[in-house]
Amino acid sequence: MTNQNIIDLIKDKGHSQTLIICESAEPKSNDELRRAGLWVKPAIKGAGSINAGISLLKEFNIICSSESNNLRTEYLSYYWQELKDGTIINKPLDRMNHLMDALRYCVYSEHSNKNKFFVI
Repeated sequence: MTNQNIIDLIKDKGHSQTLIICESAEPKSNDELRRAGLWVKPAIKGAGSINAGISLLKEFNIICSSESNNLRTEYLSYYWQELKDGTIINKPLDRMNHLMDALRYCVYSEHSNKNKFFVI
């Protein structure tokens, strides 16, 4: 989708006053959405934010509608890296995770006490 398509969709759905957490690596796109009157903030990312965000998501009950087949599939099939000896390590694989990443970005970026938890 183009940025204009995204703007039109958000406005058509009545969400022009809803906070939108955007990809922080796309500042020009975020500026365009902001200029169109949308409430846009970049996602908070950084060293350790993936595992910290996953840990934070575990603190919530995630409810997925029956229409959200792609999110449900991603949620049920999150992949973790495996060593050659078969040991699974605490590092997610970067595959089948686009919607889960978006969910993680939103929760992690807006959690007011994000420094008051730790990752095991």
